[in-house]
Amino acid sequence: MFVRTDLTDRGDAGPLLVALITFMLDDGVQKSFLPALGFSPLPPEVQRYAVERALPLLQVDTQARAWSMEMGSSLTNGEGATAGQHGVGPGRATAGG
Repeated sequence: MFVRTDLTDRGDAGPLLVALITFMLDDGVQKSFLPALGFSPLPPEVQRYAVERALPLLQVDTQARAWSMEMGSSLTNGEGATAGQHGVGPGRATAGG
């Protein structure tokens, strides 16, 4: 996946993209969700590099809405999702949001 590091002109879409990438790089998603969809997980060293080195380079508009991904049976700020579903929603209760 190729992503511009400067997402400041993307409004709310910039943080949403960062939330999606963060979700896709999560250990649980890499080990269960992606294989269920027919995708292979990233090699651990590539995943670690993406999380530790590449993801922090993404810049978003500081005035844009923060987003978060919710997984598992403990959904904190989603509406209408049931236990076990994956969802996305505006991050009213997330750090920085």
